[in-house]
Amino acid sequence: MRKLILYIHLWLGLLSGLIISVVGITGSLYVFEPELSRLFSASTYQMQGPTSVYADDIHLASAIEQLSGGQIESLQWPQRGRDTYMFKLFGDERWYFFDQSRAVILADDPQFGTTFFAFLLDLHMSLTLGDVGYYITATASLIFCLFMLTTGLYLWWPRVRGRLNSSFRIKWKASPKRRNYDLHNVSGFYFFLPLFLMGFTGAFFTYGTELQWLIDKLSFSAPAPPTIWELPLQDTGSEEVFLTVQQALAHMDAYYPHYHRRNLWMSRDAQGMITFSYQRYREVHAGPDTRIFIGLHPTSGELLGEQHPDKLPRGLLLPPGGCCPSTLASLVACLPASSGVWQVFCPLCCSGP
Repeated sequence: MRKLILYIHLWLGLLSGLIISVVGITGSLYVFEPELSRLFSASTYQMQGPTSVYADDIHLASAIEQLSGGQIESLQWPQRGRDTYMFKLFGDERWYFFDQSRAVILADDPQFGTTFFAFLLDLHMSLTLGDVGYYITATASLIFCLFMLTTGLYLWWPRVRGRLNSSFRIKWKASPKRRNYDLHNVSGFYFFLPLFLMGFTGAFFTYGTELQWLIDKLSFSAPAPPTIWELPLQDTGSEEVFLTVQQALAHMDAYYPHYHRRNLWMSRDAQGMITFSYQRYREVHAGPDTRIFIGLHPTSGELLGEQHPDKLPRGLLLPPGGCCPSTLASLVACLPASSGVWQVFCPLCCSGP
């Protein structure tokens, strides 16, 4: 039985280990995206003046459209690491920055900034392979958390009771092969729970519907209500005179005035939706599931849906110290994976004892 589990652990590890190592390293780097972008793209991420010259966001949006000669499709508010606004125009795929202290539109720096981190995020989530890559990384994450960690825990458990205490530490004075072997075992044991959670939740980005169905069945829970993006949209019959960004911002003022605004997306489709979101703290780099979303009809401004999570983020990624746990967790994922792969491909110096 143990030999069969060892072979399962070995071959599944070869399939998923290299992928998990790439995902872990790129994820640990992406945690610092706001700080690194601010450092290397200071001209676009930092205001050059002390304060904004605009009284409110409506005047700011009007200035952007007047200076750019276009209509705003999306507006992104300042957040952790970035003092300036970001915006995108209808008919233009590029993103621009707006320094509200000088009323100046700035183009993105193609040498670093969002261009580099867009590539890094793509590598992290899909290995730059497109839709197929999403399934590769998600499947590798599931293999890692459901099979690699569980079989590894079984193999780690000592068959001789007297060796249990020595299984919790690395023998640093031993040979290189023994150190790598201990590093593989001990890191997998101590970080079993966070690694399992990272692998399982990471797979949700691709297999979200299937995994949520499984969780609902196992927990005997009712299916979750549809999000605002899943609501069936019907034309209200109103004339197709779409709301302007100024009108949308006026609607935005009516909801959650004490929260920080995160982004606004306009729509020119009568069957579409204007969406905007809020978050409790500007410093928190909150994901979509931890923000409040409002959906409005693009012509009438009628409220179509609202998504309000029960629990808002409380600073898991607050700078500077809050980035360290996320980075450490991502790097930790590389230890069992990379050391295991190293054992296989370097049997002369890194095989087990």
